[in-house]
This record gives sequence, structure tokens and C-alpha cells, in this order.
Amino acid sequence: MIDNVIDGVIADLQRRSANSRYAEDPVAWARDVLGKHMWSKQAEIAMSVVDNTHTAVVSCNGAGKSAVAGILGAWWVATRDVYD
Repeated sequence: MIDNVIDGVIADLQRRSANSRYAEDPVAWARDVLGKHMWSKQAEIAMSVVDNTHTAVVSCNGAGKSAVAGILGAWWVATRDVYD
């Protein structure tokens, strides 16, 4: 049952993420699909994930690293065919 729910959520995110520009622009995806604003450092992290195979972030506690990681995980699943 939980698998059906997860599959439904993924399908909905993929449907809402059909715009091809979202595959290379997680900042726009977060804004348009999730309604989330990324502040400048979060946007820099997000674009680093697009442009690089590895991204490391050093910062203080409470800067939003976990939030951007969660958004990027959802973006990745929503903009790619995870079943290939």
C-alpha cells in the first residue's frame, strides 16, 4: 500500500515537472513546482549539483543545507526516469 502512495507522489511530481528546463534548473523547479524559495547560497549549491559530479558544503548549523538536500533529492526523482 505504501508503495502505491509513493509511486503516486512520484508520478504527480514527474507530471508537474514535465518542462524540460527543470532538468537543468533545480532552483526554478523548487520555485515553480514546490513553491519554495532558495536563498543565494542554496541556489549556488543546487547549481553546483547540476554542474559537478561532487558537491561539498561547509557552513554553520541552521543554514539550510538539509533543506536544499531534500529539495534536490525530490528534484532529481521528479525530473528523471527513475525506473530506467
